[in-house]
Amino acid sequence: MLKMVTRTDFVEELVKRGYDAKIWEKVKNGVPVSGIMVAGDNGISSFIRVDRYLDDINKNRKSFESAVEEFIDYFKRNKLEKEFDVTLLSNKEFVLSHLSIALQKAGNQNLVKKPCAYFGGVEQFLYLSTYNNKEIQLYAEINPDNLVHVGVSEEEAWERAKQNLHDSIEIWNMLDILREKKNMDVSQFDEEDIPMYILSNKGNSHGASGVLDEEILREFAKKHHTDKLVLLPSSVHEVIILTDADEDELESMKHLVAAVNEQEVAPEDQLSDTTTIWKL
Repeated sequence: MLKMVTRTDFVEELVKRGYDAKIWEKVKNGVPVSGIMVAGDNGISSFIRVDRYLDDINKNRKSFESAVEEFIDYFKRNKLEKEFDVTLLSNKEFVLSHLSIALQKAGNQNLVKKPCAYFGGVEQFLYLSTYNNKEIQLYAEINPDNLVHVGVSEEEAWERAKQNLHDSIEIWNMLDILREKKNMDVSQFDEEDIPMYILSNKGNSHGASGVLDEEILREFAKKHHTDKLVLLPSSVHEVIILTDADEDELESMKHLVAAVNEQEVAPEDQLSDTTTIWKL
């Protein structure tokens, strides 16, 4: 019987090749997640899940060497560049300018967070991120000690995060997504045929928090000549907006969201099975 390759085998091989790697466990959106932490050249470590690499070896018979090479290639492509100045993480203005707000299931993590009025059982929390174009480079959840370290009050942090969130919000019509991202011919339809929209942010990462921006929702509702919006939490990364839905359909929508979450969304990315109707 063939020996199953484990995370320990991966870490041992990475260490042999000169990488500072270790097994690491973390909690993401209330879900325990296993992976490997690999230190970068500038002292900032990258957490990488290894499940798919192990599946390729143990289930799909990919060679161990090929899987390790693929892992290393992913690490090199996604780590912060050497020229990133880690001292910026102690700079007050840098931290403030890169703060934003995300949503997750309510939990007991030691984060700078508040309850969320949408969806039920959800909390909002602060995080810091940097991007290279639209690719996320650095993501770090913020705890109270982080703010003390840079001399920022929670009130100031929330205010700047709200503004940064506002500036990053994007809303796409479902037709545009089908046309541009799925390469589908939807020329026979127009926006009124499919009054469905996706709300997220420029990086399409942790963008469900855009629903917290009342100004954005008001402008969107007025633009589409409606006084209410149905908000469906697709994941922590995005929310579906319906501009033409009856409140009587809300219960069936809840079942739809629950089914999609169970079948299509990774547990650590699931937000809620509860829909919300927002009104002007």
